[in-house]
Amino acid sequence: MMDFPPDTILELPSNISATYLSEGAANVVYSINVPPQSSTPEQGDIQEKAENTATNPWH
Repeated sequence: MMDFPPDTILELPSNISATYLSEGAANVVYSINVPPQSSTPEQGDIQEKAENTATNPWH
């Protein structure tokens, strides 16, 4: 885990959202929502996928 100075405010990328769920004692709980990845290949993806024929269980 990374340590940040106490006065540092971290920002999420615009496509990711955090929803407040609850808090107790010193804990604050958020749900982090990340949208699914686009199925449209980006520049460079086609060449990489052609070379790597192993199936990826995460996609």
